[in-house]
Amino acid sequence: MVAVSLATITRHANRRLAQRNISLDDAAYVVAHGTVTYTGHARFVHLGWRDIPKDDRRNDDIRRLEGTVLVFDSESGGCLTTAYRNRSRGLRDIRRKPKRAFACSLDTDVVADFSTLEMYGD
Repeated sequence: MVAVSLATITRHANRRLAQRNISLDDAAYVVAHGTVTYTGHARFVHLGWRDIPKDDRRNDDIRRLEGTVLVFDSESGGCLTTAYRNRSRGLRDIRRKPKRAFACSLDTDVVADFSTLEMYGD
């Protein structure tokens, strides 16, 4: 099992944890028992039904954490960037690669030059 810890939490992640009623103890439980997946530039920790130990499955406080996903920065590994819940499609959405690649990245300074285009009918 890969070691993942809650070293730092971004302001955005802190807000998302509060909105989704996930305490730091709940997040630590997800980190301890969840499945770690690397996708893109992030490390995802997903807590599915099968990840919850059988002794904890009857505990409502633990059962409500099913489908919780914590997203960590892949470089540091300890910076929690956001959290969300996805009970229905969980790990499938994380593992699925995008169907198309972007033609150009969004952070480039490429500007289209329309001055060289020829108009039809001229």
